[in-house]
Amino acid sequence: MLADRLYFNFCLYVVAGLCLPNGTVSLKWPKVYYSYVVISDVLIILNLLTLAVNLISPNVSLANRCYSGFTTLATALSVTKLLASHIHKEKLSKYFKLWDDVIEKDADLELKKELLKNEKVIKRLSTCLFAFMVGPMIPWGGLPLFCKIISYLVPVPFSFIAIPAKFPFDPLVSPGFEFATIFQGMMAFSVNAKIMAFDCLIYGLISYQIVQCRYLKDSFKNITGLAQRELITGKPTGQYLREHKHMKNIQKIQLNEWVEKHCRLIEICTTLNQLYSPVFFVQFIFSILIICSNAFVVTAGNVTKLELVFSFAYVIGTTVQLYTLCWMGEELSKQSTTLTDDGFWHKWYLCPLEVQSSFQIIFERTKVPMKISIFGTIHLSIETFKTIVGTAYSYFMVLNRIKRTV
Repeated sequence: MLADRLYFNFCLYVVAGLCLPNGTVSLKWPKVYYSYVVISDVLIILNLLTLAVNLISPNVSLANRCYSGFTTLATALSVTKLLASHIHKEKLSKYFKLWDDVIEKDADLELKKELLKNEKVIKRLSTCLFAFMVGPMIPWGGLPLFCKIISYLVPVPFSFIAIPAKFPFDPLVSPGFEFATIFQGMMAFSVNAKIMAFDCLIYGLISYQIVQCRYLKDSFKNITGLAQRELITGKPTGQYLREHKHMKNIQKIQLNEWVEKHCRLIEICTTLNQLYSPVFFVQFIFSILIICSNAFVVTAGNVTKLELVFSFAYVIGTTVQLYTLCWMGEELSKQSTTLTDDGFWHKWYLCPLEVQSSFQIIFERTKVPMKISIFGTIHLSIETFKTIVGTAYSYFMVLNRIKRTV
């Protein structure tokens, strides 16, 4: 079961308070968990409002507006992903059933080994990205309250909240200060946890398609390897296949099974695109603006050193997160177009004509790559990543020019 192999990713879903797909993970206390999901979602939306009001308020410097802006965008991206997890929970459970059919029918020992290796890699990748993007949010959100407590022992000349926001009270005066800092600390963790947990599951889903492509590539090589029987028998390949009708039938059966597996994998890829295309669109747009505004905050120098470090780390994290997604899309396309490369060099052209025809159809079909895309137009690839970073840099230069003229 694919859900079992991605159990760690679903644990991240639980920690982040995202809505689990139906029938994937059994919960000990479902009512407690769904209460946590609802409370977390409501608080994130409230956090988005407090940040957005500050973003559009007058008399805010460009650097502070960018600092407030990227946190607003990150929160809005988190809201997009939590909505997607609610809307697609039924469709995503059906998607997992498609995968389960594939795994059950292809209960090959080599495939199971590859799936197990992939499970370990995705677990490590998810752990690293989640720790890097979410871990620092806890001390960052709690830092203002920590400084406030220290001020009772040692005089501290300033009070601050982690992220500039507008509250219906003065956020620098107790007890509103304590409330605001605890609220922002919880939200800093929750926002990034939802973003990363959502993405880590996508990484897992795409990676399993890549593993399946590699498996199909090896299977096709073995099928065409039947044409090398002359090395064993000493007879020309064509003569051997004509004399041994049984082997020809085996080759036909293997080809039919291979085509069925390939069609199922194409269906899985198409379903994934339908599920996540709108989310990818929002993520790409917001990533451009987040990287741009963060880079401006880092170079503007009109913020505190703590804010500078936080912004710089967020630029790196967002870039790595985006690169990972684009690289996986690129790898899937590459693997899907090289399914028949190794088998092509075997002597398939010496097989009976009806078998040759099947090979030729397969060769033509595999020229069309499987792609993870946004509405079938923008594909996840390294070129797309370069375009996003280039666009972010262009917007960054525009902000720099505005700063010079103000």
